[in-house]
Amino acid sequence: MKPVTLSLLDPVSVPEGSDARTAISDALDRARLVEELGYRRVWYGEHHNNPFNAGPVPELMSVRAAAHTTRITVGTGAYLLGNTTPLRAAEAMSVLDAMYPGRTEMAFGRAPGTDGVAAHALRGGADNDFSRQLAELLAFTGHQDQEWPEDHPYRTVRPEPMPPAPAPMWLAGASGNTAAMAGELGLGYAFSHILTPDVGVAARAFRAYRAAFRPSKAFPEPRAILSIHPVISHDDATAERLSTGFQLAWTRMAQGQSSPLASPETAEAHAWTEAERAVARQARAGTVVGGRDSVVTQVRALLEACEPDELMVLLTDHTPQLQLWSLREIADALRTAGLVTLLGAAETVR
Repeated sequence: MKPVTLSLLDPVSVPEGSDARTAISDALDRARLVEELGYRRVWYGEHHNNPFNAGPVPELMSVRAAAHTTRITVGTGAYLLGNTTPLRAAEAMSVLDAMYPGRTEMAFGRAPGTDGVAAHALRGGADNDFSRQLAELLAFTGHQDQEWPEDHPYRTVRPEPMPPAPAPMWLAGASGNTAAMAGELGLGYAFSHILTPDVGVAARAFRAYRAAFRPSKAFPEPRAILSIHPVISHDDATAERLSTGFQLAWTRMAQGQSSPLASPETAEAHAWTEAERAVARQARAGTVVGGRDSVVTQVRALLEACEPDELMVLLTDHTPQLQLWSLREIADALRTAGLVTLLGAAETVR
């Protein structure tokens, strides 16, 4: 099995006892570290109406990360197209590319990234037709040589500043529904094992993507990312304990409760109901938990089943210090096992 590149998906989590300003500052430390370690890219997700995350505007996080790094590719993962308009998304891509040529990109998704009420507020009550929005975005950005029909009212609209070539665009999903679409349109594809832990679903999605792929300006060859949520520690028992804070936070979100990322101590003190434990088990299923050897074994099985080109990790460790340690430990463990390759100091690859 050929080693894959390694990247970071940063949710800009807010641990209990901290605040959003500190979490955003901590995210910058992670971006600097993963560039130093040889990660390929760092993406920021879009989440709304949730104190668990401090990054509702991922393009701003991308700008900040790019300003304080020199080589690593930065972008959104995912920028939720239903919460904006295709022209506004195209303009965001254009400005990012003009500010940091060759270092920025966007992954787009169809989910709202929040609860139903907040989604309605974001969208102003408008219906979300993802296929139409994506087609307009592709036309605005010039992907796949798509052009507006002669009589289309948007034909004269340009997302200035127009880049000389389209920046890389990805589709992100968790069910496989967008896999063939990404391939047919010549886009990159990212699958979230975090949200859909069924490896069979992921493997089928990657196969569908590659089978449907048509080369494009930005992607002459298919490019697929598997996103995972590892919790690594010195031994399996400690890792399992560390994972409980995220499980509690996930459970609270499922119940419609707003709360920061819980600590393991808070999770241990929580009076769990059977219904809550069922939700927590679902959260645990989408997590790769264990000591160094155990994480390597689990990641190897995922890579063999899905055959992605890249592995992207999302961390929810409850302290910034532990997150930095985990980023180092994961990179070293997977590189030593021959599962990932890390970029050298002179390499800049989208």
